[in-house]
Amino acid sequence: MGEFRHAEPYLLAHATAKGPIQNFTGGLAQMLAEKGIRVDAVAPGPIWTPLIPSTMPEDAVKSFGKRFPIKRPGPPAESATTYVVLGAPLSSFTSGTTVAVTGKAVHLRFDGAQKQRLKEPRLLADVRYNQ
Repeated sequence: MGEFRHAEPYLLAHATAKGPIQNFTGGLAQMLAEKGIRVDAVAPGPIWTPLIPSTMPEDAVKSFGKRFPIKRPGPPAESATTYVVLGAPLSSFTSGTTVAVTGKAVHLRFDGAQKQRLKEPRLLADVRYNQ
């Protein structure tokens, strides 16, 4: 697992809302599954929006996104593909999922049968298998 970090004081209200959104997503997905409605969430990491310079201290703006492996914030367009993938018909088996778009590698654990099924063309580019 990654390191545990506390929210920066200026992000406390924002960070406090993250857990309830994940719980709401999972619960709503279960409630609406019988109706064929999928519910997923995207948890963006350091995505550069106009709110960044208008709501953060100047030193935080200068270092925004630098503690992530890519060492920069992402523009909104770089998170857009996640929404497209989740909304695509090929994602019809995905529901109740929260996808983190953080500039980090995606690590998923698959058993042998799941790996075999993934030999079909993949929509996600950076999937690494943990044994």
